[in-house]
Amino acid sequence: YRKGNTFFDEELGMASVIAAAPHSHLACGIRDIDVIFNTGSVYGGYAAAGADPPSSASLYALGGAATHEFGHVVGLDHNDDDPSESGAAIAFMNAEGAEQDMAYGVYLMNEDDYIGLRADKSNSSTGVNLILQRWRTPGSVTNWTAQAEPDSSWKGCPGETLSSSRPRDVQAIVIGTSTVSPLIEWRLSPDNACFSGPEYVLGTRTPTISSNEPYEVGPSGGFKIPNNTPLGQYFLCARINPYETISETVPISDNMVRSSSDRKFTVQSCN
Repeated sequence: YRKGNTFFDEELGMASVIAAAPHSHLACGIRDIDVIFNTGSVYGGYAAAGADPPSSASLYALGGAATHEFGHVVGLDHNDDDPSESGAAIAFMNAEGAEQDMAYGVYLMNEDDYIGLRADKSNSSTGVNLILQRWRTPGSVTNWTAQAEPDSSWKGCPGETLSSSRPRDVQAIVIGTSTVSPLIEWRLSPDNACFSGPEYVLGTRTPTISSNEPYEVGPSGGFKIPNNTPLGQYFLCARINPYETISETVPISDNMVRSSSDRKFTVQSCN
């Protein structure tokens, strides 16, 4: 629903908020909850991965605000970290975080959100579900999308092991009750299909990941561009359990991440 600021001020007693999910009736066992957006707020229309973030504090992320309010629906309270502090994590459940599109169109949970949800909602499943997503360090953005830094800084030459221009790590999660050691593989792909044709392996790792604990991971020995990689631009892809050697309880659609179309890796000549 969309309503004016008068509704938020007079009906809910919450003036000048951008959205709300009134849930005072949860004690009655009612789970049908409306999310209401303030028509006085200006929302960004960037829904695609890699789209530009808001250019001013008055432009809010509609998807980010909706995710925040849904967090209240499932029982999460506000995260108290101060996003203005250097190094402070900014979760979707931060009361100040709705001004930002935390994943620039891909509304993934921040580590703090995930830990809060796990603490409130136990999982009795004995199966395993593996998840891979872009890692967002506190106070920064992932460089798997174009907003982090210029494309010209993400490059290397055949045979090189990346150092200063290396991609940031990814986040692996094992949902369930088991501790497992899945293979994670990184590749350069000429198209965004990833793991479907002639590609070039940058590295692998087989970490031991405890259940229900986010794990930051990069390839063992760093990202090394194979000697036979043709010059050109590539999508960066990473996949957990790429050969499906571990049986999962849900489809593997959440096992892979790729760089955005405006954030490609350049393989160039170093001669």
